[in-house]
Amino acid sequence: QKYDCAFFTTSGTIWKTMAFLKVINASLTIGEYRKVKSPFFDINVVRTDDTHRCVDNAKLVGAVMNKTLPAQLPAPKVWTTDKDGGEADAFLKDNKIKDKIIIGIQNGSGKTQGFKRWPTEHFIELIHELSKLNANNHFFLFAGHDELELVTPLYRSLPDKCTVVHTLPLRTVAALIERCRLVITNDTGLSHISAAVGTSALSITGPTNPVKTAPFGQAYSSISAGLKCSPCWPKIPKKCLNDAKARKCLNDLLPEMVIAKASAILTQNKSRTDKPVEP
Repeated sequence: QKYDCAFFTTSGTIWKTMAFLKVINASLTIGEYRKVKSPFFDINVVRTDDTHRCVDNAKLVGAVMNKTLPAQLPAPKVWTTDKDGGEADAFLKDNKIKDKIIIGIQNGSGKTQGFKRWPTEHFIELIHELSKLNANNHFFLFAGHDELELVTPLYRSLPDKCTVVHTLPLRTVAALIERCRLVITNDTGLSHISAAVGTSALSITGPTNPVKTAPFGQAYSSISAGLKCSPCWPKIPKKCLNDAKARKCLNDLLPEMVIAKASAILTQNKSRTDKPVEP
């Protein structure tokens, strides 16, 4: 089948791009470049380091439509259904969670991106200190299919205050996030879902650049150690890829710094309902 149009965002290698172009045989190809335009694209759009990836992608669409982007792009939204909400409420009931202030935690970052992870011991201190702020604080420990072992130390350190969320459908997870007062994560997709459903997200960043990859919208904050060596991704040093102790950008971000920012967001969000807002 011949495609009318194909968009190519960054992160692909030249040979993969060439192979893909040949396979799909698109009539019109649009792609990004930084310094030199690609001869493989019919339309080249320059990419800068000071704009969000959502803006970069919108520029590609705008180039095809010959339109100028608005000054402020709308933030992505995820709408959950009554069925999703019902499944989330059933999960709360099954786990005897009622009248709690729910704080989501994700200390994983996918199977191949361990270099994004804030230390486990820091997360443990974080949930212990936040639990002292309010007796009703309860933590959802979100774990991907291959991340159960990552949340286990957190759960064992505070079992009465934690519930593991594992292997649930993504839409149910989104509905559970709607019921959170705050979600604290590494630089992961869960922070994007949180912002998209309107729940405040606090993302812990080290090697990645929040200017480019942070959730796109207002319900989002990021925190970093502010070292000169970060952000460094995708040119992260091999020692940092292979040795967690070498990741100063994450190790030097102390728990008290994240606790202070999370506490401020929780205070600001006191008026937030723990029930989702209908679209």
